[in-house]
Amino acid sequence: MTTLGQGSSKRTSESCWDDQKRAYFHILDGLVGEIDARFGMASQKLHKSLSALMPSSSSFLVKDDVLYLAGLMKLNTNILDGELAPASNFIKGKLSSTCSLASATKIMHMYCEAFPSVYALYAGASTIGISTATCENTFSALTRVLRPTRHSMTHERKAALVQLAFEKSLTRSVDMGQFLTKFASRSRRICL
Repeated sequence: MTTLGQGSSKRTSESCWDDQKRAYFHILDGLVGEIDARFGMASQKLHKSLSALMPSSSSFLVKDDVLYLAGLMKLNTNILDGELAPASNFIKGKLSSTCSLASATKIMHMYCEAFPSVYALYAGASTIGISTATCENTFSALTRVLRPTRHSMTHERKAALVQLAFEKSLTRSVDMGQFLTKFASRSRRICL
């Protein structure tokens, strides 16, 4: 704009102050939104539902506490209500008080025909990521994949490379001889 003569190259201290205020409130709004997303009522209800699945909890399989998770999973609450009391009495004898959610889910799998809705709660709870470690690990895998020479790759290729970088256990189990044979068999020429 200075070459057209429409703006001045010197900024007033008042406009700098306005820019700083705008940036400050933008950052503050972002922080408040993030705090609300992490510690809002929905997160508290989910945490309460998940803790009600643990045998060490004082609210072990209490209907009011597991209803939020059942609603997320779209379970029939009438059937679930009929299963909770017998399942609670039966499972307390099968699970130790120090049992983790993963081991409780494995044990509940043996009784999934007797208590299908309760097992669905355990299976659904096992799929919920509580920490942010997975998300942070994914982003650090993305920074390893995105190098300055790779910015022009397609989204599908980028997603596949991130998955390979993140799921190291899968890539270690691949037979490299078979992989290279299959890779070499395809033509890599681009028709112009």
